[in-house]
Amino acid sequence: MTRPLALAAALLTVLPLSAIAQQMPRTPAMTQPASGDYWIDPATGCSYVRTHVPGWPPAWHLIRNGAQIGLTNARRGCAVTLRAGG
Repeated sequence: MTRPLALAAALLTVLPLSAIAQQMPRTPAMTQPASGDYWIDPATGCSYVRTHVPGWPPAWHLIRNGAQIGLTNARRGCAVTLRAGG
């Protein structure tokens, strides 16, 4: 067994996975957006989520597996990103 694999195996035997997950920092990408931050384009039927990074204008990003949260799945003809406000 190589050294990194041996270390990972040793950690898994000492720490349960839930303890490892609790130590991982949460990032904004891991959080669920507010309910008003989803939009389905009436022309294409594509589902988008609103994002806003400081210093950049708000944007809408395509949701690939929207059916998992009650929206539509991405398909051919959906724009990947839509910019809000020009």
